[in-house]
Amino acid sequence: MRTTFLSSLLLALVLFAAAPAPAQTPAEIAEIVAVQGYYVEPGSEPVSEAELIELASTMQDRGYNFVPVVLADDPSGGAPAFASAIVDQFSVGATVVVLTPSELA
Repeated sequence: MRTTFLSSLLLALVLFAAAPAPAQTPAEIAEIVAVQGYYVEPGSEPVSEAELIELASTMQDRGYNFVPVVLADDPSGGAPAFASAIVDQFSVGATVVVLTPSELA
């Protein structure tokens, strides 16, 4: 009985952990950035949203098309490739900085 309970508990934990929220694509993030100037994925908390707004505004006031993107998880292919895919969505050059739990690109 104990083995069955532990097996059921382990299966429940694996299923719970294996069901992450669907991530935004670079194209979807680019659409959001075009409106608000930054992107913070729900569930990420490395910096405050107010700090990102201030940073993006300061950089844009200085003439940079700076786009901060904060992700809750590391993207497939890594942060540099994800940042590049977002840059590809803009017709005008942009500097996209992607911050993940383990990378800054």
